[in-house]
Amino acid sequence: MNATGTLPSCSSYYSVATTTYGLQPTTGFVAGISGDDTFGGPYALPFAFNFYGTTYNDLYVGTNGYLTFGSGSGDRIPQTYPSATAPNNMISLAYCDLNPSVGSITYGTIGTAPNRIFVIDFNNVLEFSAGPGVHTGQIQLFEGTNRIEIHVASVTSHVQRLLV
Repeated sequence: MNATGTLPSCSSYYSVATTTYGLQPTTGFVAGISGDDTFGGPYALPFAFNFYGTTYNDLYVGTNGYLTFGSGSGDRIPQTYPSATAPNNMISLAYCDLNPSVGSITYGTIGTAPNRIFVIDFNNVLEFSAGPGVHTGQIQLFEGTNRIEIHVASVTSHVQRLLV
């Protein structure tokens, strides 16, 4: 929030643009999360990351295809960001009901300072009850620029909510 107590527009912090598709090769760490509608973490970031004016040093990964900063909770309610109400710190690959016992959720860092990329990788994660949907993609956080890239290799057509 700014000094007047109102939230700045999204364009004050981010712009949306297309990018060249590219999953980053990682040998990351298994996120170690299981169960329905849960999260893992906190996972330490290798660099400070600024998201909507707040700097974070760790994050949580949700089993339903998202990450949050600051604190984790079971499942998040999607909304427009920034917002004066929680959650106000979520980045989503494809927010839907995923089954983390099938496929893998890993994370890792590539590159060297000051040009590192922290990658959260969802690889062939199935949906729980919506059918044979498979979700593969990455959320990539860039050191120094605070750029966020979302690369999606496969998401089924019946995904109900997709947040960026």
